[in-house]
Amino acid sequence: MNNDWQSQPWSGVYPATLCPFHDDESIDESGLTEYITEVASVDGINGVVCNGHTGEIMSLRLQERDRVTSVVRTAVDAVNGQQKRDVKTITGVSAEGSHEAIDHAKAARDAGADAILLMPPHHWLRFGRSDETAVGFIRDVAEGAGVPIIIHQYPAWTKAGYTLQEMLEMVKIPEVVMIKMGTRDMSRWLFDYEQLKAAAPHVSIVTCHDEFLLPTLLEGADGALIGFAGFVPELMVKT
Repeated sequence: MNNDWQSQPWSGVYPATLCPFHDDESIDESGLTEYITEVASVDGINGVVCNGHTGEIMSLRLQERDRVTSVVRTAVDAVNGQQKRDVKTITGVSAEGSHEAIDHAKAARDAGADAILLMPPHHWLRFGRSDETAVGFIRDVAEGAGVPIIIHQYPAWTKAGYTLQEMLEMVKIPEVVMIKMGTRDMSRWLFDYEQLKAAAPHVSIVTCHDEFLLPTLLEGADGALIGFAGFVPELMVKT
């Protein structure tokens, strides 16, 4: 089994980017373009992630999220054209059910996203869910939207965090290309990584542990999807 992160098509460093606003709370599109251009231009950045938690997804209406995606895609395309690179555009999708998530995923795809970062429905945080519901949610969006999916793994201490068995089922879904592993549980990090890579070597497992960045990279990871990379991308690429 080849676990070299450089062999993974969805490996490397993916900054979770910010979203600038004007004083009236409208999106600062020129500021966003300048910021994304600066981050995406750093050699070693493989993709930029907008509309994540760092990007204020919970503060944006759907049409604003799509506009952010479109602005980011335009800036990334300009960098790709100038530098002959293939930096990807990824946008977050947060919805409370399969039908809504499919609609959001299609809108993100139409706005130019190469993939979506699919968050679990947040009502799970309070009420929990069954294994069938967790896996079925990912499968529904995959089949309904036909867009590459990055699974957003929430902390293990929440009711929305996925078990290893659930993730082993999820990586069987063809549209799943990456897991953003946010368990915040170092006791299971390496074991989960090895089991998932054995089951699906083509699916990248990346850390989002800003606070445990070095240990997760040393134990086993195909890259990082982190907020720090949206602030100091050169340092994160070097790390």
